[in-house]
Amino acid sequence: SAPEHWIGRNVNHVKGIQDALQAGEGISELITSDGVLRLASYVTSKQVPWLVFVGVDSDIAFANFSRFLQFGVLISVALLLVVILLIWRMGRNILRPIQHLVFDTVRFGQGDFQHRSPVRSRSEIGDLARSFNHMAVQVEAHARSLREREEQLFVTLQSIGDAVIVTDPQGRINFINPVAQSLTGWAESEVVGRPLSEVFQIISEDTGQIVENPTERVLREGVVVGLANHTALIRRDGRQLSIEDSAAPIRDPQQQILGVVLVFHDVSAQRAAASQIQIQQELLQTMFDHLPVMLMHLNRQGQPTMVNKAWEYILGWSLHEAQTQDLLTETYPDPVERQRVRLLIEQANADWLDFRTRVRDGRVIDTTWAHVRL
Repeated sequence: SAPEHWIGRNVNHVKGIQDALQAGEGISELITSDGVLRLASYVTSKQVPWLVFVGVDSDIAFANFSRFLQFGVLISVALLLVVILLIWRMGRNILRPIQHLVFDTVRFGQGDFQHRSPVRSRSEIGDLARSFNHMAVQVEAHARSLREREEQLFVTLQSIGDAVIVTDPQGRINFINPVAQSLTGWAESEVVGRPLSEVFQIISEDTGQIVENPTERVLREGVVVGLANHTALIRRDGRQLSIEDSAAPIRDPQQQILGVVLVFHDVSAQRAAASQIQIQQELLQTMFDHLPVMLMHLNRQGQPTMVNKAWEYILGWSLHEAQTQDLLTETYPDPVERQRVRLLIEQANADWLDFRTRVRDGRVIDTTWAHVRL
């Protein structure tokens, strides 16, 4: 408004005047009577009691500032977009390789040893990925070697002629080969995870009493245990088989027991044959001892190994004396007669020859001998 409009007028009602009077100097916004917002700078005069105002319309005062502010906002938005783009690029170059590496690690941990990390960058992440791939190659080779050894061991246990049962540290069955399945009468699908005592029940053939399972002692004492003689296995169908076996602990490198391997085989036929042979031997020994003629068995060196009771009774000598003394000279002091005996022994043609034989008490008796080569 024009200057004359203000001269001589009371301006106390104008908003901001009272604050300016109290402050003495400063900058303030004033709304004049014409309703215009003005930006004013004021100061109190020291020569006269005046408060001097210098004002300008706010629109004019802030026009350049608004343009500067708008320009600043645009610059800030542009910078923000650039920062966001940089972060996105960094995330793509750093976070994505890390995510790939995490995914690769998870797959590797799940047993996919053939998986390799696709990260090819030359950064530290790339170095880490290459180290991961190198480790994966080594682990895969080691795992392949272990699988081959495990398969070889499995084939060996499956093909071995003896029965094999493997248990864990609690005595539960982990593995049973076909021979063990045949001898026990149990299928593998029925016994894996079951206590060995339910499948492998043994008794003494002499007493019929239950015998302690050898794996129990192995787990308790950590020693190799063999079955006593005359042990029988009770099959699932109740039949009994004569067996021989041994049980040994399975240990890790720290000597901790991981389980027990039990190896056994059927000796029913051998025991039956041995029993028959024993019967025959006892029969032959009885015949040998009780035949009413003198019998002597000589080894390949011509040394006596057996004599019967008739020989000891008639001649008066014992087997021990025949083995430790020169009885040929004692019984045939005549050199000519002794030579005839030597020829009989050497020729062994089963011909009977008569001899004059001196017995232990000095008597000389007539005897007839024949030598048969066995």
